[in-house]
Amino acid sequence: GGIYSDLGRSAEAESAYRKAIQLQKQFVPAYVNLAQLLSEQNKEGEAITVLETGLQQVPDDASLHHVLGLALVRQKDLTKALEQLSRAAELAPDDVRFSYVYAIALQSTGEVDKALEVLETSYGLHPGNPDVLFALVTVNRDAGNKQAALRYLAALIKLMPENMAIRQLQQELKR
Repeated sequence: GGIYSDLGRSAEAESAYRKAIQLQKQFVPAYVNLAQLLSEQNKEGEAITVLETGLQQVPDDASLHHVLGLALVRQKDLTKALEQLSRAAELAPDDVRFSYVYAIALQSTGEVDKALEVLETSYGLHPGNPDVLFALVTVNRDAGNKQAALRYLAALIKLMPENMAIRQLQQELKR
């Protein structure tokens, strides 16, 4: 399926993914890849159905919850999306991307305090992750928490001292 997809042969890729699912109902990558292929074809409803079917087979797979959450965001069903993104972050706390995406989704729905809580927990688990640090700086800045933003910015500068975007953010925060 992946090879067909890379070659732009969508119909054959879809068929291969569906065959993989038929042969091994718990093979998560087939569900994820098929859903992504369908999403690229603007068949988001079908993609969501595929992911929900995958979750019936493998209910505690974080990646299925994550991809379903993203699909639901695209469908503007933010309540259900947040549930799925939260579940992904809960199931795989070591995957920083899941907690990061969940936190940004929370922020976008106005749940800033919860977003900061998720980011701070993620930072505790992944103190060297620049995406989490950058999010902590900007979410705190946007929430009016200048001291917290500056504290996380200092950690980010230590991590990436030559980054000009971070230096510009520093100048912005000092004003």
